[in-house]
Amino acid sequence: MKIILHILAILFIFQGCLYTNNRGISTDYYSDCKEYYDSEGFYRKTCDENLVDFKDIGKNLKEMKEYIAPEHGAREFKFGF
Repeated sequence: MKIILHILAILFIFQGCLYTNNRGISTDYYSDCKEYYDSEGFYRKTCDENLVDFKDIGKNLKEMKEYIAPEHGAREFKFGF
C-alpha cells in the first residue's frame, strides 16, 4: 500500500512537468530539433534527448516478450498455486 501511495504522489508531483511529444516523453512541451544540411549536402536532424523514447519502449517490450515466451520454445513456464 505504501508503494502505491508513493507512486501516486510522484505522479501527482510531476503531472505538470512531463510532456509527450512525437518522439517520447520529455520535460519540454516542444521538441527542439535542429534541421540543417551539412557541407556535403546531406540532410541532418539533431534533437534534444528525451527522458524516454518510444523506440526504446518498443524495443524493451520485444525483449521482455522474447524472454518471457520465446518463439522457439526454449523455455516452458509452469505456474503453480
